[in-house]
Order: sequence, then C-alpha cells, then structure tokens
Amino acid sequence: MKNSFKILGSMFALLLMFNITAKAASFSDKMLDKARTAIENSNGEDWEVRASWAKKCIARGINTEEVSKWLDKSLSIQENAYNLEVKGDYYAENKMPEKAIASYIKSISAKLKGSDKYDIASVQAKIAQLK
Repeated sequence: MKNSFKILGSMFALLLMFNITAKAASFSDKMLDKARTAIENSNGEDWEVRASWAKKCIARGINTEEVSKWLDKSLSIQENAYNLEVKGDYYAENKMPEKAIASYIKSISAKLKGSDKYDIASVQAKIAQLK
C-alpha cells in the first residue's frame, strides 16, 4: 500500500512538472510572437521597439539568439545607454559576465556623454553583482 502511494505521488509530481513546463513554453512562445509582431510592424529604424522587447524577453528568461539579434540591430541603428544596458542584461543572463560588464560600462559612458534619462546607479549595482 505504501508503495502504491509513493508511485501515485511520483506520478502526480511528474504530471505537475510537465504541466508547468508546458505552460511556461506556451507563455514564451506567446511573448516571442508579440515581440516579433511589434518589431515587424515598427519602422525599420526604430531602435527602441527592438530594445524594449528584448528587455521584456530577458526579464522573463527568454534569452534566445533572436533576442540578441534584436539588440544588435537596435545598437546599429542608435547606440545609447538604454540598449547598451539591455545588451549587458542579455550577457549577464547568459553567463557572460565580462561582456556584461563591458556593455554596462559603455552604457554608463553613453549616459554621461548624452542626455539619456537612465539610472546610472542601477547599472552600477548590476556591475557590482557580477564582480
């Protein structure tokens, strides 16, 4: 009888894990579809749409090569503190701390040189976490 409960408990846990994984994959797919649609419908020179959707995806653990390409395109259109910080976030989430720090430092430098309205302290905190 005890073994039956153990087997049933294990089966329930496995089924629950499968359900959670399937929902997470579904959410990721929906998020990417929304992002792709927004980017396709944007002006080809809109750096901000690409960077903001990349930021949303990274925040939700969606760190695909496609997200990196959106950031690269955003940076090629207009390099600024915001998209450099998001690129740093991408690197940090993908376990590339050296590249993340370099991107964060460029973000701070861009902020200091320009009129971007981004918080340097938050970027400094991200650097401190990586060291």
